[in-house]
Amino acid sequence: MRSSVLLSATALLLAGCSGSYAVGRDNISATRDLPSFDAIEASRGVEVAVACGAAPSAVLKGDSNEVADIELRVEGHTLIVTRKSMFGDHWPVHIDLIASHPLDKLAASSGSTIEAPVCALSADRLGLHASSGGTLHLAARTASLSAEASSGGTIGLLKDGRIDVQEADIRASSGGSVRVCKAERLSGHASSGGSITSESAGAGDRSSSSGGDFSTRSCS
Repeated sequence: MRSSVLLSATALLLAGCSGSYAVGRDNISATRDLPSFDAIEASRGVEVAVACGAAPSAVLKGDSNEVADIELRVEGHTLIVTRKSMFGDHWPVHIDLIASHPLDKLAASSGSTIEAPVCALSADRLGLHASSGGTLHLAARTASLSAEASSGGTIGLLKDGRIDVQEADIRASSGGSVRVCKAERLSGHASSGGSITSESAGAGDRSSSSGGDFSTRSCS
């Protein structure tokens, strides 16, 4: 009986391990070369961290079977980062991406996460989209921002970072949230529990409905 209890406890502990480097997993690191891209779309629970460099590439870290399940392809000028399999439980895979020039669009959906620093994002225009639990954590300084968060999607700040814009059009709905810092002009609509937060906002057409709200919060 004692042996059975110990075996059961061990099984529970192993089952409770989560993360890319859980005990007993066949963890690997794999590098893939990539063509140039201007935008990223991440889906199906992938974790992406963008950095700036001379040549585009990706380093994937995680369980070998999970790494093999990751699909990276460029359609038009957009890098698609997703899983080949649509169903089932998955162990996390972390993907370090190198962008060779500033990107003008990021989209995260289905529980995926993208992190990007200011050097990796366009200073002219930037489009952001987070939906179905997707998350964008960024630092950016851009002239024109278009952002939309829906169905629990989150657009927020990279640690110790800021999102400062000259002109922004922001939409948040169905529990989605968007946070920026300084906005010289901010227009947008918050609805159905969506929230839009800024450190400061100048003129602009802003409206809310069905529990959506605009609020002010310091970024320091």
